[in-house]
Amino acid sequence: MTPVLKAVSGLILMFPLPAAAQAQLRRFHNTLGVPHGPAVPFDTHSTLSAPQSADHDPVSIHTCGRLDVKLPLRFKRLAADELCFGNCAPFQPAPAWPRHPGTQSVKTGDVTLDDGSHTQGDLFVHGNLYIGHHARINGGLTVDGNIMVSAGTHINGGIIARGILVIGPGVRISGPVLSHRQVVLSPRSVIGLWHQPASVSAPRVLLDSGCRVFGSVAASEHGWAASNAGSLQ
Repeated sequence: MTPVLKAVSGLILMFPLPAAAQAQLRRFHNTLGVPHGPAVPFDTHSTLSAPQSADHDPVSIHTCGRLDVKLPLRFKRLAADELCFGNCAPFQPAPAWPRHPGTQSVKTGDVTLDDGSHTQGDLFVHGNLYIGHHARINGGLTVDGNIMVSAGTHINGGIIARGILVIGPGVRISGPVLSHRQVVLSPRSVIGLWHQPASVSAPRVLLDSGCRVFGSVAASEHGWAASNAGSLQ
């Protein structure tokens, strides 16, 4: 099937589409820029591009299947079954998450979880939280300050941070990610699961090439996806 190429308000959308669906495509054009509009009638694999400029209007789009997002891109809200930003490596599912233990712990002051450490249950921190490399956390995180999640860590749960949240390379988080200030996703980081979509939301969201989100990404003030986007924080 010959791919269709359409330019819409400065955006370029590429996907295989039969000739009989052209009327449907025209109806879809009117939904661009409406973050909560109807789902875009894409095929199961589509591509979103924008001009190579930082001054285009922020994009809001909701589609089904996988959406490959070409960089750089300013955005307001993006939602799909699978969002791949820039050069994403083939996805390798992680081993099944263990059962959440349902326990909780509260820490006052700054907390460090060591490299390779294993934490069971939800963790509440009244301070900043630093998570070492290749740690395993079976529970959610709620932190009053900033959070740094180092490379290779797996978290079976969601994250809420009042401060800045930096997700390092190769980190996997099964639940939603929320910051009251800023979220940074590094290359090869993965948020959500194919069968368990999650959201990333903050006033400022910076997405580096190679990160992947199963679900949605929303930035109320500034959303930017680009190579080395995290260096702009």
